[in-house]
Amino acid sequence: YGDIEGYTGLCEKLVGKETGAIIEKHFSAFMEAIYMHNGDVNETAGDGLMVLFLNENEQTNARDAVRAALAIKEENVKIFEECTALYKPLDINMGINSGKALVGASKFDTYSGSRWTYTASGQLTNIAARIGAQATRGKIFLSKSTRDRVKDVFPLQHKGAFQLKNVSKKIDIYEV
Repeated sequence: YGDIEGYTGLCEKLVGKETGAIIEKHFSAFMEAIYMHNGDVNETAGDGLMVLFLNENEQTNARDAVRAALAIKEENVKIFEECTALYKPLDINMGINSGKALVGASKFDTYSGSRWTYTASGQLTNIAARIGAQATRGKIFLSKSTRDRVKDVFPLQHKGAFQLKNVSKKIDIYEV
């Protein structure tokens, strides 16, 4: 899961079309980085992205997720040089959690009609979003399950156990 730090403030400072163009430029580059590392953009919401990695090998999934996050971080610096409306690079904060997600179609029936969505949901995605919310200044944070799958490939730093919003027990977080 990733989102842009300070997005609301950015929207206040820039004209609507400028903000839209900057987000489109960033997300387009990010999607290339995600696809290059075998990910699939499951959902976008404003300044947020939820990405799934669906390889059957759990270690491959986690490693691809971290590689994609690192590629996004690199792309973000390149994009800044092209965006004259930005006074500093955007900070893209990311949280990566590994495990089995509930993935499928959901139908919402209302008085005004029905709507289908296809998404990942459940505790796995909730934790990824909460871990991402702890990251600041463009950091990439990992859960312990992701750390266990990538610790032999990437240098990691334990950041501590965090009490995440609406999660009953503390979660160990690691930075790549």
